[in-house]
Amino acid sequence: MQQHNPNFFRHEWRKRIRFPMRAIYCFIMLLNTHNVAAELSGQEIEHVKAAFVLNIARFVSWPPESFEEQSARLLLCVRKGGISSQTLEMLEDETVGGYRVVVNQIDSFVDTRSCNVLFIANDELEKYTKEISVDVNRPLLTILDITETEVARSVRSNVLVTLIRKGSRIGFEINLDKARHSGLRMSSELLKLATIIDDGS
Repeated sequence: MQQHNPNFFRHEWRKRIRFPMRAIYCFIMLLNTHNVAAELSGQEIEHVKAAFVLNIARFVSWPPESFEEQSARLLLCVRKGGISSQTLEMLEDETVGGYRVVVNQIDSFVDTRSCNVLFIANDELEKYTKEISVDVNRPLLTILDITETEVARSVRSNVLVTLIRKGSRIGFEINLDKARHSGLRMSSELLKLATIIDDGS
């Protein structure tokens, strides 16, 4: 597989945050780049994950009733302390499907009723499992980061998208059955880039 210059990679993910039309190309760059952990600092890796969250959301369609009437915002929820303030600033005011991204820092996963996207950090899965409401099939795009640990698939069965480590690269899985039941529509282009999990549960 072709190796990419790490300086070029750093430059690309910074451009990618600001240029949504480059989404598919930069997804492939991220998925095929070797030695992510070795070439990037911890802060840069967090930015890469934020780029994944943004571009995954850009290939998802929500039912119209998911958004407040006359509202032009998409609410991206993160638990307080889950993402650094610098990364939150990068996400704020981006656009997804014509909606302005607004980042909402929540105290508890119970507070997700108005969220459109929910990012679950590496060490928060247990809290999410305990606190999430029983209505797991509503149109909420849940994205879990387990790039730093191993988590059994059965434990994360209520999560739609999971960021995973594939050797020295970052990839992602999509629970297609859960996505169908949630009412969210995922682009075929996104599905081509993902590992598909269809548990039929």
